[in-house]
Amino acid sequence: MPPADPDIRRCRALGLAGSLILALAGVGSGALPVHRALWPAASDTRGFAAAGAAAAYFGLTLLTVAWLRLGRHLPSPAALRRTLLWWCAPLVLAPPMWSRDVYSYLAQGAMLARGLDPYRLGPSALGGQLVADVTPLWQHTPAPYGPVFLTAAAGVMRLAGPHTVPGVLGMRAVALAGVALMVRYLPRVAENSGANPAAALWLGALNPLVLAHLVAGAHNDALMVGLTLAGLGLAFLVPLAADRLAGWRRLPALVTGAALVGGVAAVTVAVTTAVAGTGYGWVAALHTPTVVHNGLSVSTDLGLLASVLGGGPKAVAMSRTAAAALAGAAAVLLLARSRRLGTGYALALALTTAVLLGPVVHPWYLVWGFALLAATTSDPRVQRVVLGLSIVLCYIVPPTGEGPTRAVVGGGLLGLSAALALVNLPGLGGEPAQGQPVPLHAEPADHAGGNGGHDGVVPELLARVDVRDMHLDQGRTQQSAGIA
Repeated sequence: MPPADPDIRRCRALGLAGSLILALAGVGSGALPVHRALWPAASDTRGFAAAGAAAAYFGLTLLTVAWLRLGRHLPSPAALRRTLLWWCAPLVLAPPMWSRDVYSYLAQGAMLARGLDPYRLGPSALGGQLVADVTPLWQHTPAPYGPVFLTAAAGVMRLAGPHTVPGVLGMRAVALAGVALMVRYLPRVAENSGANPAAALWLGALNPLVLAHLVAGAHNDALMVGLTLAGLGLAFLVPLAADRLAGWRRLPALVTGAALVGGVAAVTVAVTTAVAGTGYGWVAALHTPTVVHNGLSVSTDLGLLASVLGGGPKAVAMSRTAAAALAGAAAVLLLARSRRLGTGYALALALTTAVLLGPVVHPWYLVWGFALLAATTSDPRVQRVVLGLSIVLCYIVPPTGEGPTRAVVGGGLLGLSAALALVNLPGLGGEPAQGQPVPLHAEPADHAGGNGGHDGVVPELLARVDVRDMHLDQGRTQQSAGIA
């Protein structure tokens, strides 16, 4: 195994430092449990909100800069997988960060393990220490999650008992299983879609949004995204099934293909539900997350604006309904055009559209579509949007998982500024920023053909983070000889 390129080693080390600092910052500024003594030193540092936020955003920024630089030197998939292991390692034992949802998972898993119906009752029915850690908004609401995840959560709580820390670590292991599925199938989907496997792995799995929210936050979205990549969406297999039904006309073949795929989906749901023994209460509980108004949902924001302007109390519901109809129409249109767009790319666009138009949007929801977009397209414009939004979304939620305060915002800005100053120091900053557009397509910046009028360029995102040679869709041949 050849030694890693010095640039790759520096990126790996910088990201590891950021991840380690982020994990340590979680002890003071993470989404800590109510019982303070559960994480080492948590009771001693909880009051230092500004310092904890500064450390968290300092570490997050180092990790983000390392990710951007790694994209510039894009190594082989094997090297990327090793880098991801290094960056994930410190976060495995960290307290939950950016969200308190994991405590709801623990309570719901414990309810199922004790024979209570989490689709009918809220965590408050459980009582005890676990409920105290659940956000008050969710203590009386049923679980909107499917039987597979709740069965996994129940298994974790059977092992952890009433103890919060082992439960959190168990749920993080479930999330890591989802990330492992992403790592395995991102390159495979990319190969089948004609995209660059290394770029898909870098943009889809090493993304700071994944590390911060799916790993550190222990969100169950990781398992969902991993399984989606593995299955690539049954609905979008309809055109493929139709193509293989030889001897049929196109329309009858589509109908038959849809029936076959729908039948497989129905049987899968029935079998998993029967094995889990949870019933179908999750269908009625799907509305549970819609009680949140966090400012990221376009449909909810427009409804609230309409209600202020005289639209009445039903304006939000009407706006959300219209957005849902629009998302459904977009999905149908994309399905119809999936033969031209590609099955995976059409599914990625449909998922992203559904999230953006959804009644509630959290930063980690965007990973649903972003991971698929990373694996199914080499369009530099799409990659640029995914890259930029991923960075922005990492910074808009406080690490405590609660609303922003002056101390957290001030500390966060201090940590961000300090990290950017550090990476500009000699020996850490790399090449100085050029302040010029940089290509995200296959040709190097000094290629004889120049930009050729192509608009697939972005400005330098951060000082001294030079992405001039970030070839997100360079050829597979070049990558096959990548650094180990």
